[in-house]
Amino acid sequence: MNVITSLQQLDGVGVTELAEHLGLAKSTAHDHLATLREHGYVTKEGDTYYLGLRFLDHGTYARDRLSIGEVVSPVIDRLAEDTEETVWFSVAEQSEIVYLFRAVGQRGVDFVCRPGSRIPMHATAPGKAILATYSNDRVRNIATSQKLTQMTSNTVSDIETLLDQLSGIRDSGVAQAVGEEHPNITSIAASISKSSQSVGAISVSGPKDRFTGEAGEAKNKELLAAADEIELRLSDDICP
Repeated sequence: MNVITSLQQLDGVGVTELAEHLGLAKSTAHDHLATLREHGYVTKEGDTYYLGLRFLDHGTYARDRLSIGEVVSPVIDRLAEDTEETVWFSVAEQSEIVYLFRAVGQRGVDFVCRPGSRIPMHATAPGKAILATYSNDRVRNIATSQKLTQMTSNTVSDIETLLDQLSGIRDSGVAQAVGEEHPNITSIAASISKSSQSVGAISVSGPKDRFTGEAGEAKNKELLAAADEIELRLSDDICP
């Protein structure tokens, strides 16, 4: 697993560099790479090894297993068109937010980069939206086990401050992160629930000056309307 993670972090690597990076014998690093390559998980270009596309099959399966894409995609496409910003649907997994489905509006700034990116929950608007559905005790346990790491100087790193924010989110239904994941980027998000359990969150992100005043109020309303629509489509109480 360390070899796989390093290949992604280093964007391709040779045997010697990988061995030095992981503190392995060169022969051990070569054996790991050879095994991964034999099974299609690593490719080799010249002397450089990269992750193979077999991981795409696993990732696509893991995402599609949630059976939510057909419901979410048309709604976030329309929300991106209406707000002209970047819209994501994401889920929580092991105290992190995993970005799954994306739609980019006319003025959208695509800062997350790709589906599958993982970010600590406390540093993101969708993460906070989902945390707000948890009890304070559960949030404290997460903060204790995962730590409230600062991704930028604006990232909340104090548990009491975070709990105060979550209380406000429960009242308004909208979570906000201003420059906490990326400087100068504001995100707003709303949790999506099914049978009273959060199944994910939708978020709208862009330059922070486009999320203030009347423009910000309008985006909040559009976000909540989209969240309501997804929840209705997921409801077991309506005809398919």
